[in-house]
Amino acid sequence: MILANFSSEIKQQITMRYFLKPLAYIFAFIFISCGSAQTTPVQIQSAPAVSFHVNLLDRSNDTFKVQVTPPALTAENNIFQFASTAPGTYETMDIGRYVSGFKAYDTYGNELEIQKISTNQYQLTTPEKIAKIEYQVAETWDTPVTENKIYLMCGSSIEDTNTLINGQAVFGYFKGKQDSPIKIKIDRPKDWRIGTALKKSEDGYYLAKDYDQVVDSPILLGNLTKASMDVQGTEIDIYTYSETGKITSDQILNSMKDMLLAASGFLNGLPVKHYTFLFHFEDTTAGAWEHSYSSEYVYRETDWEHLKNNVLEVAAHEFFHVVTPLNIHSEIIDHFNFVTPVPSDHLWLYEGTTEWAAHMMLMRSGQKSMDDYFKTLKQKVYISTNLYSPDISLVQLSKTSYTPIGHKIYNNIYMKGALVAGLLDIKLIELSNGSVGLIDVIKRLAKEYGPNKPFDDATFFDTFTKETYPEIRTFFDDYVIGSKPLPLKTYYEKIGVNYDEENNKFSLEKYPTDTQLKLRNKWMHPIDIFQLDLLNSKTEDQFEEKVSTLDNTIKTLYGVISGEKGVERNWKLFKYLFAPGAKLIPTGKNEKDELKARYLKPEDYIKNSNDWLVDNGFFEKEIHRTVDTFGNMAHVFSTYESFRSETDKYPFMRGINSIQLLYDGTRWWIINVYWAQESKDQLIPSEYLTND
Repeated sequence: MILANFSSEIKQQITMRYFLKPLAYIFAFIFISCGSAQTTPVQIQSAPAVSFHVNLLDRSNDTFKVQVTPPALTAENNIFQFASTAPGTYETMDIGRYVSGFKAYDTYGNELEIQKISTNQYQLTTPEKIAKIEYQVAETWDTPVTENKIYLMCGSSIEDTNTLINGQAVFGYFKGKQDSPIKIKIDRPKDWRIGTALKKSEDGYYLAKDYDQVVDSPILLGNLTKASMDVQGTEIDIYTYSETGKITSDQILNSMKDMLLAASGFLNGLPVKHYTFLFHFEDTTAGAWEHSYSSEYVYRETDWEHLKNNVLEVAAHEFFHVVTPLNIHSEIIDHFNFVTPVPSDHLWLYEGTTEWAAHMMLMRSGQKSMDDYFKTLKQKVYISTNLYSPDISLVQLSKTSYTPIGHKIYNNIYMKGALVAGLLDIKLIELSNGSVGLIDVIKRLAKEYGPNKPFDDATFFDTFTKETYPEIRTFFDDYVIGSKPLPLKTYYEKIGVNYDEENNKFSLEKYPTDTQLKLRNKWMHPIDIFQLDLLNSKTEDQFEEKVSTLDNTIKTLYGVISGEKGVERNWKLFKYLFAPGAKLIPTGKNEKDELKARYLKPEDYIKNSNDWLVDNGFFEKEIHRTVDTFGNMAHVFSTYESFRSETDKYPFMRGINSIQLLYDGTRWWIINVYWAQESKDQLIPSEYLTND
C-alpha cells in the first residue's frame, strides 16, 4: 500500500523497470534476475546418462508428456525428486504440485510399485528393476494454484504455437544422480524452431553434464525468429516468439548490438564462447531470468520502440551475469540443493554488483547519458529509503531471501545493493589513486576462480579484502554485513560529483580539483563503441556501413588504426577502405634534413606499423576537418592528435592528413592519404585547429 504515496511518475518508472510479482504481492515490485546454478557447457561424460523424452506433438490438457529412461539404478536411487525451488528465484516452486500420472515400469512393461511421499518426492520400491518412468507435468503458466504462483519466466508454458521449458519445471532427477549426465529428446512440430544454450548431439538429443545444467538451460520452442552475431569471438544467438510477429530477433539484435559490444569492452572480452537470448512476447510482462549461458524474457507484445530501452537495461543486467555468478560464485551456488535451498551471503555480489555494472557499462559507452545515470542513482536512493527498512543489511537480506519476509524486501538488492557496489567502486578508485576500480577486481577474481572453482561462502569477505586493501574489510563490515547509513555525499565528492541530500540529486562538479578529476576519469573511463565495432567487423557485409558515407569512412580510417597496447588491429577492414592502387604518403625530413615523401601501399603500411601499434598503443583522433567536393571527388583536410592510450590527457603528436576520396555511387573509396606532422618549425595554422 506504500505505493499510494508515490507520484504517478515514480509509480510508472517502478512498474516498467521492476516487474510485478504474483498477485499475492501486488504492491511489491521486482526486477527479477534469478541466478541459476553455474555450469560449464561440456559434452556428456563417460558416465551413463539419464534420458528424457518429451512429446510435444501431444500438447493436450496443457501438459508435458515425459518418459524417463534411466541407467542401471540401485537401492540408493530410490527417490525421484522434483524441484522445490530453483537457484536465484528465491521462491517456493514445489513442482511436484503439477505432476500427475507418475508410473514406473520394468523391462517387460510391468508397472512397479511407487509411492508419493511428499509434494516433490516419489519413492521407488524396487529402483533396480526400473526400465522407464512416465509422468505428465502441467504447465505452470495457466495451471491454477492457491499459493506460491511461479514467476512466468521461471515456469513453463505449452501452447499451439510455442512452448517454454524451464528445466526444473519439467524434469526431475534420481536421488544420488543429480550429478549424472542427462540427454533430452523433444518431439515437436516440424515447423517449430528450438532456442537453447544446450548443445545437440548428432542423434538429436540435447546434452547436459548434470541436472544443474538442465535447470540452467531454458528451452524456447515454436514459431521463432532468429538473429546472430559474433562479438569478438563470442557467438550470440537471439530467438524470439512474438504472438503477432510485431517483434523480430533482427530488431532486438539491432537495438542490443552496442550493449553487447560495450559489455565486451567493459570486460576486455567476454568470458563465454556462446550466449543465447530467449524472448517471449505475448500478453503479459513478467520479467527476466538469467542463466550461465542464456537468459529469457517475458514481455507483453507491443511496438518494439516502446519496449527497447527497458529491455536494453534489463538485458544488460542479465548479460553481465556471465561474470557473476557464472565465473565468481560460492559452493552454495555451485551445487544447488533442490530439496532444501541454502541461501548465500553474497547477493550483494551476484545481483547488487551486476545491477551497478549494467548501468555503469551503459553510461561509460554513451548509451546512457550522465544525466540519465544520475537519475537512475536518484531513483534507487528513493526506492531504497522509502520502501525498505535501512536497518536490514545486505547480508541479512541474503540470509532471509527464501523466507516470506525476505521475499518482500528482496527487490532492495537491486537498489541498495547497486548503490553499495557504486560506493565500493569509488573506494577502490580512491585507495588505488585512480588505477583500480571494482570492475578490475571482479575481472581478476573471475580469472582466478572461473566456472568450476567456487569460493568459500563463509570467508569471501576476507578473500576480497586480501585481493584489494585492508580498508575494504571495514567497508564490508559497515555497509554490507552491517547497515550503517550509506555515505553517498562523502564518497561521490571524492570523484567530483555533488550529491544534494535534501533534494536527492546528483550532479557533476564544474570545477573539480586535480585529484577529483583524476579519480573521476577512472570512474567514467569511456568505452568506445565505434572502436569496438571496427575491431568486431569481420565480413564485407559488416564493412559496407563503414564506407556508406564520407563521414563514416573518415571515422573508420581513424578508428581502425587506433587501439590500446596489446590490441590487434582489424587490417582486413583497413584494406577495405582503399581503392585499388591507393597510396599512403607520409612526408617529413630525413636524417639529412631533406623533405621527402614515401609512397606506401596499404599492405606496406600494415607491415611497417602493425608491431609498433600493438606493442605501444596508439590512438589518432580527428580534431578538425575541412571538406571540398566536386562531382564524385572529395578532398578532406583532417587535423589529428596522437595518443599512446585513450586515457592520456595530452597528445604526443599532431599533424594534418590530406585525404582524397572517390564516391562510386554505392560507397566511398580512399584514393590517397598524404600527411605531415607538426613540428616547432611547422606549426598547424589556427584555422585548422578550430571549428569556428
